[in-house]
Amino acid sequence: MIYYVADITKSDKLELVAKVCKVKDPKLKKRFKREVRLLNEFSGNGRVAQVYHFNTEHEPPYYVMPFYAKGDLLKNRSTFASDFITLEEVLLQMIDCVSELHGSGVFHRDIKPENFLFNGDGVVVSDMGLSVEADSMTGVTSTAEAWGTIGYSPPEYLADGFKNPDASGDVFMLGKSFYVLMTGRSPLFLTADSIPPGLFHVVQRSCHIDKGHRYAGLAELKQAVVAAFDITLGRVDGLIKTRSQLAAVISMLEGEGKYHVDDVTAFLDSLVALGVVDHDTICQSLVPKFFSMIAQSPFLERRDEFLDFYAEMVRRGNYGWSFAETIANCVQAFFASRNPTDSQKAKALDFAIYAAAKQNRFAAMETCNAMIISISDQSLAEHVHAVIADHKGTFVADIEPVRCSHDVIIHAIRALKPADT
Repeated sequence: MIYYVADITKSDKLELVAKVCKVKDPKLKKRFKREVRLLNEFSGNGRVAQVYHFNTEHEPPYYVMPFYAKGDLLKNRSTFASDFITLEEVLLQMIDCVSELHGSGVFHRDIKPENFLFNGDGVVVSDMGLSVEADSMTGVTSTAEAWGTIGYSPPEYLADGFKNPDASGDVFMLGKSFYVLMTGRSPLFLTADSIPPGLFHVVQRSCHIDKGHRYAGLAELKQAVVAAFDITLGRVDGLIKTRSQLAAVISMLEGEGKYHVDDVTAFLDSLVALGVVDHDTICQSLVPKFFSMIAQSPFLERRDEFLDFYAEMVRRGNYGWSFAETIANCVQAFFASRNPTDSQKAKALDFAIYAAAKQNRFAAMETCNAMIISISDQSLAEHVHAVIADHKGTFVADIEPVRCSHDVIIHAIRALKPADT
């Protein structure tokens, strides 16, 4: 329960509210007391909601905090959602608030727009009833305790992740919160409508189902948000910046045969922030050596994302017929590496076949056929079997089964041919 209260011992007329825990459930009372203790530990911190007075031994327990007259972020969404300058400030302040918690080893576990309040000067994080310290994971949270808020909580919270949280869980919930603040839509399903490409990418990566593919921490997330707004707000020309980054990467690859991971990562971040036309322009500048590089182990967490973005360019088809051969050569360089997963190789082969068939480019067809014929690994053959089945009626059906190296591929090719063949 929330009550408006006044401090009769002072004359400063500060508006206050008292949060009182009237529930009888011992677990909920324990959660309330934990919230009071954690909030009090951030006394004087301008990024965390403040506690002026509390008594957790009183029945019912309570604490007194400032009355934040402007309310929470969701309530104020309409005032900044379409103002990208203000929106950027709000999102960065949200990250800063959660960073204060992480800096003290505390994970929030229930991040959503309603749990950030305007304090007059900026944003503060509040409602830390589900927050927990990194070194206090035992016994504090039972399996039966709520897993945060539906739509915002990461998938790992359905298992042991809620009892053993880390920074990636809060990153996920921040991404969902950003989405809701930008769109006003439910956080359950993410759609790109009305969101600039760079910002939607930030949301998608933050909310990746695999925590290993999310931003490594809040500092990386903050850097990505700023980079996305750089392009959205026109602080930099996205195409010029990305083209320059790619030129530097390619120059080092061709001149010295090496690369700097940070340079490649920066290029990938810029690429996904581009609009469709500029995105296609850059993708059509990529060469086989770049695909050989992206196949290397340092880019494991970015590889699927890159392939998906490249595939979008391929399927839009805004290129000349001869470019299908470049696509096939790039995929062949990727296919030859040992590092990509079998599903990634199959995904790349799929869009190479698509381009070769669509553009009717014989040389590209031959390159795709050579990749298919060369497959000798059982797992890769099983992945490519599904790809072959999706390209019935294309040049793939003309491959002579006896030329193939694996029985699974032979079966897939034969399945494409007429019954009397």
